[in-house]
Amino acid sequence: KDVRFVVLTNNYLQIRGIKKTDEGTYR
Repeated sequence: KDVRFVVLTNNYLQIRGIKKTDEGTYR
């Protein structure tokens, strides 16, 4: 398995989670 791919996926999911929380807060 490519470790870099796993890291990128984790970062992407974290960013998505942060954006979702921000949207929930603003709404």
